Amino acid sequence: MSTQTIGNVIKKWNMKVMVKKKKPLLFICHQKQCLDFALKYKEWTIEDWKKVI
Repeated sequence: MSTQTIGNVIKKWNMKVMVKKKKPLLFICHQKQCLDFALKYKEWTIEDWKKVI
C-alpha cells in the first residue's frame, strides 16, 4: 500500500491523522530518583500503601 492510498481511505472514513507526541527521555537524575523511590518503598506491603491512598 502506498501512503496516498492510506490517506484516501482515511479521508473516506472521515478520520483525522494525528502524529503521536514523543515523550522526553528520562535524564540520569530522574532515573536515580525513580530507583531511590523504588528501593525506599520496596518492603512496603499492600496495607502500607492503602494508608497512603
